[in-house]
Amino acid sequence: PAFAGEPLIRSTPLVWEHEGNRAIRDGKWKLVARENQPWELYDLDADRSEARDLASAHPERVRTLSATWDEWARRAKVLPVGAWRGKDAAIPVSASRQTLFSLKTGDHLDRAKAPVISGRGLTLRVGFDTGPAKEGVLIAQGGSSHGYALYLADGRLHFSVRTPDGLTTVTARNALIGPHRVMARIETDGLLKLQIDDEPAVTGAARSLVLAQPADGLDVGSDEGGAVGPYTAPNGFTGRIGSITLELDPK
Repeated sequence: PAFAGEPLIRSTPLVWEHEGNRAIRDGKWKLVARENQPWELYDLDADRSEARDLASAHPERVRTLSATWDEWARRAKVLPVGAWRGKDAAIPVSASRQTLFSLKTGDHLDRAKAPVISGRGLTLRVGFDTGPAKEGVLIAQGGSSHGYALYLADGRLHFSVRTPDGLTTVTARNALIGPHRVMARIETDGLLKLQIDDEPAVTGAARSLVLAQPADGLDVGSDEGGAVGPYTAPNGFTGRIGSITLELDPK
């Protein structure tokens, strides 16, 4: 149609990745990110030179387009991003070396600053009060291809890990009300553990560890990127989160 001078109308977005840089274009909107950097959003009708980043003004559009990119990347076997580098592709060139994180409600860590969880076990310790909340994400890292999330659904606590092989979830036995202390763990063999207060832990076997560093970062109190769990992002938690610590197992 373009060669014939006719309008070019696409029914699906254009999606691509090159040497760790990634982008998706849907109509006038282009979502793009340099390697290990957060998504930027541009209106190409009004800003052909991509000079004005509108990501903060249109967070829902960023979430929708980034989720579409994640799904394409999984289907097209683009993940882990940067695999052309060889054996160390799962770890970004620019990545945090931190192994212990103290977090609070509203914290967001971009991919370059988020915990490097690829191929590693980790432990989450969370203190929170549900208040009237029966839904919402306490902490999430990653998106629809790789990551983990700790969240309430129907009053029960769930710990989910997502890999290209699928989603594995362990769920608390009972609905929660009021203040609680939680330990959630991913063992190096893929075993998941979820312990509430002093009760025996609930366990389940994930299909694999998270083997690639997620493109999306980490959020406390919501899941702002592509959804890790079976909920609609951002799925904000309206209770109170007292403290969260995340500790990575040594390599």
